[in-house]
Amino acid sequence: MLPVCAILVATLLAGLIAGTSAPAFVAAALGASAATWFLTLRNAPRLTCFAILDPQQPDGEILLHAFREASDEALRRRRAVGLRIAALSGASSARFRLGLDRSGDLEVCRDGARPLALKRPGSWIADHPLPLELPRTRCLCLTLTPAGARRVRVARTVASACPRGAWLAAASVAAAACLLDTGWLLAAALGFALQAYLLNHGPHGADEQPRIEPR
Repeated sequence: MLPVCAILVATLLAGLIAGTSAPAFVAAALGASAATWFLTLRNAPRLTCFAILDPQQPDGEILLHAFREASDEALRRRRAVGLRIAALSGASSARFRLGLDRSGDLEVCRDGARPLALKRPGSWIADHPLPLELPRTRCLCLTLTPAGARRVRVARTVASACPRGAWLAAASVAAAACLLDTGWLLAAALGFALQAYLLNHGPHGADEQPRIEPR
């Protein structure tokens, strides 16, 4: 579910539960928007690298260069680094896939072409499916996290889960709103909680970008 659609659903439900007044719907919308902002920024990498392939003449070496740069930055900074890959191409073009060879080295594979190796055996710890096929109609975002002196854990970027403290805070605010009989405050708490739930349980990861029709 896209975040925008989730906000609409959370706002509608929270506003109806809290009394269907105009202030309730406004507060619910603000609460849902706050949840989206909070979950988006919670685990978002502070640095993002980009790899953009030419749709007409895609070159796998660009991907390898981007993987090396992102890995080096993650290890140097000792914090997560994002990598956004745009391998957009037509339906007739060969797809790129990421895999690991027998030595644990990352390979960029393409139909009809020789696999290209990262030449860093054992450095790529795949927390993503293998082989990972790069989409041709949307971007793919990966998060590289340091795992030792020379290794990085790599996973597809998804919206972060809502921490327990945030759930407790929302429940406390909702309880206080009920005791004080304050509809707009209840709507804000419910809007936040409903939006967080919808985002945590929907296919809304950062790798699910709007589709682009191939030419």
